[in-house]
Amino acid sequence: MSRNSFIAGLADFLHSSQQNLALRTTLGGGYGRFFLRTNHNTLVWLAGSVYTHENFQSNDQHADQNVEALLGLQYQLFRFDRYSMQSQLLVYPGLSDAGRVRATTKTTFSVKLVNNFHTDFSFWDNFDSRPPNDAKRNELGISNSIGWTF
Repeated sequence: MSRNSFIAGLADFLHSSQQNLALRTTLGGGYGRFFLRTNHNTLVWLAGSVYTHENFQSNDQHADQNVEALLGLQYQLFRFDRYSMQSQLLVYPGLSDAGRVRATTKTTFSVKLVNNFHTDFSFWDNFDSRPPNDAKRNELGISNSIGWTF
């Protein structure tokens, strides 16, 4: 592999009351390359495949298993002594469930505080073109956290 390419693994676990998901497990990986890599930012793309197993909250929905393609972009901006920002888009076109498309986005802004503390502000969205009956297509969220790096 060249310096600008990499192999990535993906494991994601999602519970969503808005989308009637008791648990969605996504496992897979793919090949990626850097479009841009400097001292202060990176831009990468990723392509691969994933296996998805979904358990729904409603009793009339059975568990679902799918194979999906994986297409992704990730941008990072960082100033090591002050702040960093990471934005990610992952799109999952259905292979075994043709026509279904899922997408996840997440943007996190992290600010360094005193004594190795930091605070993170995140915005995320989960989209499903074919959610279970009576479930929303989108679930949006905002979170804030405080952490300590050691």
